[in-house]
Formats: sequence, C-alpha cells, structure tokens
Amino acid sequence: MLGVKEDEPDPVGGRYVRAADGTLTGLVLGFARFRLHRRLSELATEATALQETRRFLSQAVRFGITSVQNMSIPPLSRALSGAAGERARADSRARHPVPADR
Repeated sequence: MLGVKEDEPDPVGGRYVRAADGTLTGLVLGFARFRLHRRLSELATEATALQETRRFLSQAVRFGITSVQNMSIPPLSRALSGAAGERARADSRARHPVPADR
C-alpha cells in the first residue's frame, strides 16, 4: 500500500527493520517513518484532511494554543490552504510551507 519494496535501502537517518532472512518486519524507525507517514497521509481525501485538521485545531485551542506551524504533514497543509483552510481554522492561526516537490 505504501510502496516499500523488500530490497529498498534504508533512508538516511532511518531504518526499515528486517528479519534475519531480509524480509521487512513492518517496524519502521527514525526518518523512514516520515516517508511512510507522508505516503499514508497523501491517501486522505480533502474532506478527511479538513475533518482531522478541525479536530486537531480544536484540541490545540483547548490547551490554549492559538498558533500552529506545520512543516511536514501534507493533508494538513492541503486542508489549511485556500478556502478549506479558512473553514478549518476559525479559532487559531496556522503557518505551513508549500512542499518543494509540489
């Protein structure tokens, strides 16, 4: 589903844990997790991203957090941009960069 091949090398700063026979165990460490989280999050629909963004921002406001800086989560970045972002962040501010690979 996320496209990690059995012979895929470990990314810099991360590791795909393998069994003694070299097969992937499913355990992912360090920066390898970021790559998989990004791939997984890109599968979210805009509606799901907006719903999760609203949930996240509502929780943040309950803790007194009124500003959020997002540096890596694509659906959150999508949901926070444009009209969808205006609907999602009624009680908070969000700053997010545009990914360089987009």
